[in-house]
Amino acid sequence: MRSNRGLYISLTLALYASALLSHGSPGLSAREIAEFVTQAVTFNTRKLDATAIALFNLMGVWPAITAVLLLRTEPGKQRRRAALPFVLASFVGGMFVLAPYLAFVRPEPSSQTARTTTDDGVAAFLRSRAVNLLLTAASIALVGLAMTRGSAAAFASALDGDGLVAIMAVDFAAFWVASADLIRVDAGERGYRGAARLACVPVLGPLLYLATTTAA
Repeated sequence: MRSNRGLYISLTLALYASALLSHGSPGLSAREIAEFVTQAVTFNTRKLDATAIALFNLMGVWPAITAVLLLRTEPGKQRRRAALPFVLASFVGGMFVLAPYLAFVRPEPSSQTARTTTDDGVAAFLRSRAVNLLLTAASIALVGLAMTRGSAAAFASALDGDGLVAIMAVDFAAFWVASADLIRVDAGERGYRGAARLACVPVLGPLLYLATTTAA
């Protein structure tokens, strides 16, 4: 089963269009970005809405999810090594890095190429049960933070007035769409087609899928 290259071309165009439209919006100066990042990583809910804090930190979980889905099905070390720079860069650049790779760079496996379930290095680390449990616990805590201390009105205002928050929201949505496609492909290869429905729940759904299929 092959990934939908057209989907990733569309995601790439949507991501960069959103960035261009947000250019020059409030919140995108170097000083304000640095302030935002500092407040988000220190969970400063007095200066930054809790939902925006949760969104920022969840953007560190998504790359790990997509990394596992990519690296665990790449046939052979050479293919995994080719994907690894893009996987690692996505922890900083998000889908702005990964979508173009999936759209234009990643080669499709031939029908004769056997998939592998063995891991080494980064792939083995990201696929471990301990990492999955850690990411799941962190994600639940972040969702709980947004639900209990976040303000829908404040977050809506940030989306409308802060270009950085808007771009993060678009990036979050792009990761969600990409994870659904990657899970569709992975579940099809493993014969777990019904499990692909877990992708409908952002972050926690893919983590649950990985927790139940990593050892397969």
